[in-house]
Amino acid sequence: MGCSCGHHPGRPPSYGEPVPMTSSWITLYPQWYIGERQGLARHYPGFKVYEPELEKGKLILYGMLEVRPPGGTVGHPVLLEYPASTPFEKPVVLPLKALPAIDEQGNFKELLEPEFFDHRHQMPNGALCLFQRETRTIVGGDVVTGVQALSRAERWFLGLHTGNWPPDSAASELEAHFKYATDVLLSETFFRDDINGFGRFYMVPDLRRLQDSQLKDLCPMIVTALTEESLIVKMFDARADLSRIYPWIKSDLWDLSKLAEIDVKSDEQRPVENGYWWSLPKEPRPFRDGRGFLEVLTPVANGGDPWPLVSKALGGEMTIGDRHFFGLRYPGRDGGIAWLMVAMSRGKRSVVGTIADEKSKREAFERAPIYGLRVHSARPSDLRLRNTGVVAESISQKRVVMLGLGALGAEAAELLAKAGVGGFRMCDMDRLSTGNVARHVGGLNEFGAPKVRVVATRIHEINPYIKFDESDLIFGTAVHSLEDLAEFIRPADLVISTVADESVESVINQVAVIERKPVLYGRALRRASMGRVFLVRPGRDACKACLSAFASRGRSGEPAPRDWIDVPESEADVLVHECGRPVIPASAVDLAFVAGLIARVALDYLEDPQIERNHWLWSKRPEPLVDRRLTEPLETFIGRLDPDEACPACQEPDVRAVTLSEDARRDIILMTEASPKSETGGVLIGYVDSERRAHVIRATGPGPNAEQSAYRFSRDVDFVQRELERSAGELGERGVYLGEWHSHLVADPRPSTTDIDSLCGIAAEPNYLTRCPIMIISGLDTKSGNVHHVRAWSFPVGGRIYDIEIEDEPTE
Repeated sequence: MGCSCGHHPGRPPSYGEPVPMTSSWITLYPQWYIGERQGLARHYPGFKVYEPELEKGKLILYGMLEVRPPGGTVGHPVLLEYPASTPFEKPVVLPLKALPAIDEQGNFKELLEPEFFDHRHQMPNGALCLFQRETRTIVGGDVVTGVQALSRAERWFLGLHTGNWPPDSAASELEAHFKYATDVLLSETFFRDDINGFGRFYMVPDLRRLQDSQLKDLCPMIVTALTEESLIVKMFDARADLSRIYPWIKSDLWDLSKLAEIDVKSDEQRPVENGYWWSLPKEPRPFRDGRGFLEVLTPVANGGDPWPLVSKALGGEMTIGDRHFFGLRYPGRDGGIAWLMVAMSRGKRSVVGTIADEKSKREAFERAPIYGLRVHSARPSDLRLRNTGVVAESISQKRVVMLGLGALGAEAAELLAKAGVGGFRMCDMDRLSTGNVARHVGGLNEFGAPKVRVVATRIHEINPYIKFDESDLIFGTAVHSLEDLAEFIRPADLVISTVADESVESVINQVAVIERKPVLYGRALRRASMGRVFLVRPGRDACKACLSAFASRGRSGEPAPRDWIDVPESEADVLVHECGRPVIPASAVDLAFVAGLIARVALDYLEDPQIERNHWLWSKRPEPLVDRRLTEPLETFIGRLDPDEACPACQEPDVRAVTLSEDARRDIILMTEASPKSETGGVLIGYVDSERRAHVIRATGPGPNAEQSAYRFSRDVDFVQRELERSAGELGERGVYLGEWHSHLVADPRPSTTDIDSLCGIAAEPNYLTRCPIMIISGLDTKSGNVHHVRAWSFPVGGRIYDIEIEDEPTE
C-alpha cells in the first residue's frame, strides 16, 4: 500500500496558488467546512487560519501540537492543509522547523521549511502519512477530519520521544519514504537464504525506458548479478531468472566475470551500473542523505563506525563517481527477505582537483542526497500475491494446451497466465498482421511474428517462471499428424481450442476423445455479439460431434436437447478471405467478453474438474428469436449437454476391456510361435459381462483350409463355424462369438487397414450377432521367435476403433 497522505512523495504541500472559489471544496461542501472549523476551534483553539489562502478557496491552518512524554511538555509546529478533493482526501499534516511569521498583509514572511525526523510515516516532502487508505468498505468514501489528523499526528510525535509507536502496517513500504529516482527489478536469486554479509551487485539499464527516469541518465534497471564477499567471493548470476523477459541479458557482454572487470567512470556511457550491498539485522529507518545512510550501517560496523566499510567499498569511485548505488538486505515483516535499494547523487565529478583527505571525503559523502530505487520483486510468490484467496494454489501446477492463438486464444492465455497457470503448450499457424492488432494481445511492433511467439513472449512478460520451452510451441497446424496431435495434448490438464474451424476442431475432438483429454472449445458468433463455450470431458459431456448432431437435428425439425441453443451464422458476416479462411469483423471489446468467459470456465475446471455445467452461451443483446431464454443484454445461458447415444465420435463401446483365460492366452501364443513365416489366427469365444468386459474362454485355430501368408490371413469359415457351434453347446451363454484374433510378424502389432475393414464389416453384419466385435493381435518377434505383445481393440458398429485393456483371467 502506498502513501495515502494526499500528496505525491516528491511534491511539497501547495499554497499561494489562486483557486477559483467555484472549484473549491468549501463551496461544494459548506456544511463539512463549517463542521471542520468548529471542531478545530473546540479541540485545537491555538491553531490559526491562513487567511490569504482561505480567500482563494483553500483551508490551511498552522499551530503548535503539544505532547507530554516523560520529562515534560514538548511542542511541535505544524501546518494543516486541506486538499482540493476534501472531504474525500485526508487533511495533510506537515511538521515545520518553526511557526510561520506573518507580515502586515497577513502573508507568510518566508517559505515554510519542513522539519525532518527520519522516521517512518514521514514522506520525502515532509508530510506525515498517518492513515492507511481504505476505498472499499466505507460507504461514501474514507473521510477523515482535521481533528482526527492532528490527533494522529500527536501520537506520532509522542512516539518520537518515547519509542512507543502506534500499530504499524503489515507491509514495510520503506521506499515510499525516499525521493523517487527509478525502479529496479530483482529476481528470485536475490532472496536466497544463503546470501548474507556484504558484496557488489550489477544492474543493466533498460534503455527503452529512459523517459521514465527522474534523474538524468538513470532509467529502470534489471539487477542481473551479485557477489558475496567475505573470506571468499561467491558469485550469484541472476540472469537465468529474467532472461525470458530480457533475452539479450544472456549475452556474454553481461557475464558476471566480465562485469566485475568494468572500470566505472563518470564521463563515459556505462553499459552497466554497479553498487554495494550490506545485510542488516533489522529493518532500517528512512534517511535522506549520506549521513543517514552511515547511521543505518552502524550495527554492522566493527567499532561502531561504518565509514571505513563504505570508503573501502567505493575506493576511487568515492571521488570520481557522479553517483553511487547501495543495497540494504534486511528481515522482512513477512518473515522473508526484503531489500532497500538507493542511489546517491554526487553531481558531475572530475579526477582533476579531487578531495584527498578522508575527513573531507566523509563530509562530502554525508551531505550527498539519497534517492530511493523502487524495488520490484520477480519472485513467484509476489507474482501470485493478488490471486491469494481467490485462485487455488494448485493452479500453479496445472498445464494448459492452447490450440489457436487469435483474438480469443491469445486473450484467454494471457488471462490464465495472470491467474497463475504454471505451464502452457501452444499451437497456431498464423503470423501477426497489422490488421490483427485491433483485437490481439500483440502490438504493431510485432508485425509478421508468429502468433505463438507473440503470445509466448507476452506470457513470460507476465511471469518468467511459467513453464514451456521450444518443444511446447508449434508454429503450424495442429492436425498435420494425428499422432503428433495426440502427443502434444497428452501432458495437458486441459486443452483449449479457439481455432474456429469446423474441420480442424472435428479432428481435435476425435483425438481428444481417444486420449480422454478434456477440451474447452470457445468461439465468437455473429460478429462477436454472441459467444459459445463448451466443455468436453470424454465419457461425461457431449463432444463436439454431438453438438453438430444436435444442430443438424434441430435444423431438420427433429428433437434436440433442451439446453442446446442453435445460433446459425450468416455468410454475409464474412469481411474477407485470407488464404481461404474467412475474416469476420468483431470488436475487441466484445471478443474480450468471450475470451474472459473461456478463461473463467477454464479456471473453474482446473480448480474443480467435477463442475456440473458444460455449456455456456453469452449474448451482448437480447436475442429472443434465437432462444426465448436470451431476453436480457449481456446475458449468459448456462446449461448441460449429455453425450449423444448415437455419436460415432464419443459413444462408449459395448466392450471396454478384455480378459483372457489361461487356455486362450496359451493357445494364441503357441499357435503364433508355431507359424513364424506366416500369419495365423482364429475366432474368439466367450461372453461379455455387465461391466462391458469381454471374457475370452477359447481361441480357435485357423482351420485346415485357412489362407495364410506373411501379410495376410483368412480363416477356414467352415472350421470356425463348427467350433462356435461346439462351444455354444458346451458353454451355453458363456460360449458366443466375441471377435477375431490373428498374428502379425512384428513385435508391437497394430491393426492394418485390412483388419479394420474386416472387423467393421463384421460389426455391421447382423449374422454375427454382435455390434461390437473385438480383435486381438499377437506380435511375433521374428528374430527371437517369441511373442512380445498381445493387444486388443473393439470395433463398435458405426463408431471408431477403441484400443482396450487386455488382462489375464485370475486363476481360482
